Amino acid sequence: MGSTIQILLATYNGAAHLDAFFDSIEKQQFQDWSMLVRDDCSSDATREVLAQWRDRLGDRLQFLPDSGACNLGVVRSFSRLLNASTAPYVMFADQDDVWYPDKIAVSLATMQQRESLTSPSSPILVHTDLALMDQDLQPIAPSYWKYQGIVPENGHGLNSMMVENIAAGCTCIFNRPLIELVGEIPAGARYHDWWVSLVAAAFGHIVSLPIQTLAWRRHSSNSSDIISLSQAVWRALTRTPEAARTLSSLLAENRPQVQLFLERYHHRLTPSQVADVRAFLDLPTHGFLKRRISVLQHRLFFTSWQRTAGMLVLV
Repeated sequence: MGSTIQILLATYNGAAHLDAFFDSIEKQQFQDWSMLVRDDCSSDATREVLAQWRDRLGDRLQFLPDSGACNLGVVRSFSRLLNASTAPYVMFADQDDVWYPDKIAVSLATMQQRESLTSPSSPILVHTDLALMDQDLQPIAPSYWKYQGIVPENGHGLNSMMVENIAAGCTCIFNRPLIELVGEIPAGARYHDWWVSLVAAAFGHIVSLPIQTLAWRRHSSNSSDIISLSQAVWRALTRTPEAARTLSSLLAENRPQVQLFLERYHHRLTPSQVADVRAFLDLPTHGFLKRRISVLQHRLFFTSWQRTAGMLVLV
């Protein structure tokens, strides 16, 4: 019989931090877990470190059978892992993070509590806050949500999720109905976790758990970047042309992912959701006033009023 939780780990040149990551997994209070790993043809000692942990963990750690494909990238690696998963619940994992001992336990308990209030076929995503650390695990910010100015309960709808992903993949747990609905994540998705969040926002339930469940290590080789709320507001106030270009670029980078989402799920979306998606996609085609009216009408908001106010000034 398989495990209750399957941890999906995509690795690439992560040898320096894998021992710390696996140590934190071994210390989890909830122990009915297994792990499925895909390495994207690392050139460092990652595969050797993984082999050592396989010897230690035995069958709890499995490697995704691979045809030799290399350098698929984060999105396609996690898509393959998700499609190969078999457990009732899965969790994404980053190779350089450190999980707190109660991470699996509290995430699963919250998931099962929400499931008890919905139908068995309801797609559900549960995510948490996290602590932001530098590459040596020295604190940058105790709460990623506060640092980023994320108010997660404002971001559970599809209209806001197109603008801003509130659910960091490494904090998430997904149930099987959501996994089945996601299917293969398209290579054109901007981020694997953002794609899953869009699906959950459109067709299921998102639960935001206001506790930190891991130390999120940030360094030069991370695949995403972050900026604090205070930095974002300061840029908007002092460097308006540059801030406007940055916002325009951000929305432009999101647009292909939203277009792919519309193409795949158009038949499942409500007319109101389709209108919101088309409004987001059409923003660049409108003039100054109509862009702002569309943002307000379709509630294409960031989760914090500060960022939303900045968008209305700059968009």
